[in-house]
Amino acid sequence: MLVVEGLEVERNGFRINVERFVSSKITIILGRNGTGKTTLLKTVAGFIKPRKGVIRLNGRDITNLPPSERRIGYMPQQPIKLPYKPRDAIHYFAKIFRADPQPVIEKMRLEPILRKEKLSTGEAQILALSILLLRKTELLLLDEPTSSLDFPNSVNFWSLIRSLNIPMVYVTHNPIEAAAVGDEVYVVEDGMLRGPFANKLRSKAEELVETLNLYKNRVWVLD
Repeated sequence: MLVVEGLEVERNGFRINVERFVSSKITIILGRNGTGKTTLLKTVAGFIKPRKGVIRLNGRDITNLPPSERRIGYMPQQPIKLPYKPRDAIHYFAKIFRADPQPVIEKMRLEPILRKEKLSTGEAQILALSILLLRKTELLLLDEPTSSLDFPNSVNFWSLIRSLNIPMVYVTHNPIEAAAVGDEVYVVEDGMLRGPFANKLRSKAEELVETLNLYKNRVWVLD
């Protein structure tokens, strides 16, 4: 469980305050662009030092720990381009993390991706997420992971995320995405993080997503 209390972060003249933030499932941080969502995520990951406050993960105070010691997997909005072929990349990081890559390959259904030379944006995101899973992280931080994906691929990514059963903080500006993915939602507005709000719209959002996905894939013939 992630617990953030009394956090204050200032970056480039912008300040964001968090009285209390708790995440034990899939927790959404929803807000418009430029409201500090990424700043908050990078602070939890350890890339930005807060002015004050405490960050705990499963009872450990990680406020002053470097990113490498936090047991957190952080995925930025744009996947990092790796100088390796997909299969080489997964085995390279498995060696670094001293992990068996096969369970992750099977869980993420990576084999078709690993056979490719070049990946689409969506495939690169899945590979990046798979590399994070090799570390056996206690928490995932995902920053607008579907911002570069079309709707059908976004839906596939949401389904994959829901199947992982790993605590995560998921940043988005899209209310439909928030309703379709999250167990609970926090909202960033005017430099404050407000919530949590229970997601009572999941079933309705899933119906809407399914309808929209069918619409997107339908071929219309007009006379």
